[in-house]
Amino acid sequence: VVHGGTGLNFDDIHAKTQHLFDEAARRGIATVGIGDGGNEIGFGLIHDTVREVLPAGAKCVCPCGGGTAARVATDVLVVAAISNWGGYGVATNIAFMLKKPQVMVTADTVERMLRNCVEAGALDGVFARPMLSDDGVPLAASRALADTLTTLVGVALSEVDSPGH
Repeated sequence: VVHGGTGLNFDDIHAKTQHLFDEAARRGIATVGIGDGGNEIGFGLIHDTVREVLPAGAKCVCPCGGGTAARVATDVLVVAAISNWGGYGVATNIAFMLKKPQVMVTADTVERMLRNCVEAGALDGVFARPMLSDDGVPLAASRALADTLTTLVGVALSEVDSPGH
């Protein structure tokens, strides 16, 4: 059963992407999981800890009673305060390593993605309503994070001719 972080059953409305990760593991393809609540793909890597630490980790609020701890492990697990923010961090690292700041997730891209999700009926992870926020954090904060990451990569990749750079 696919659960939300609070223990609700989302199985009927959630894509079954765990099968892709199961097949990748079977084929020896490296995988990365990004999450914030222990219920996301990748947290199988620390399944027992999620069951122990998170309130609904061992026992969810739906009739299955199985808990929210994800069973699917990945080779690498990125834990973030907000899953999307973890994704922006991974993308930032890739852009930096490739020295291609043009592939960064920009504030405008973040806003466009969130607006499209809301228009398609996606719900905020905290308020369970379609709204321009991500896990209860307003859009402005996600835009600010994207701007900050873009600035950091720009500065890191700049070629300023100074003894301190």
